[in-house]
Amino acid sequence: SDSLSTVTEITVENIHGVELLAALSYAACAIVLFLPGFIDEENPYAFSLALVAFLCYEVFVGVYMPCEGVIRTIYMPNSDVCTLMTMLRFLVNVTVFIGVASTNYFPLSTIIAACSVALCIASILQMSLVSRTQWLNLRENLFLTKRESWDETFYEVRTKRPSTVVILSEDSLLRKDKME
Repeated sequence: SDSLSTVTEITVENIHGVELLAALSYAACAIVLFLPGFIDEENPYAFSLALVAFLCYEVFVGVYMPCEGVIRTIYMPNSDVCTLMTMLRFLVNVTVFIGVASTNYFPLSTIIAACSVALCIASILQMSLVSRTQWLNLRENLFLTKRESWDETFYEVRTKRPSTVVILSEDSLLRKDKME
């Protein structure tokens, strides 16, 4: 039973990988949104480049939207979801109004740069929600290194679904062997 609780806790921790995906989506959106504001209008490919950039932006928004749903279920209590989402939608609508109204007073490139900066800040804030375990998983997957903690080695056990990775400590493996 002890080893099962370890597996359950760490499997729930793996769900938080959506936080990393959301942060990367914000960062990618910031980069892609920044580009159309600074394309030279005299460039014969300006429209095509801007169109491709906005299509890529929409793809990244499409990647982010399912992450938002999962993050909402993790951090928002079920009893207060409607109230919180209504407040957040109100704030988003006010922000959109300010952005659209500001196009009358500021150049479009400044507005686009401000939106990109806001997305960069959102990416940084979203990255602050990513757990240490997820950063270690990312480092391990990118650099193909063996992950070691200060006092114990972690092992990965792949389940039948390749997208699910369960991480067990050496301690829990020993406990599981003793139980069998």
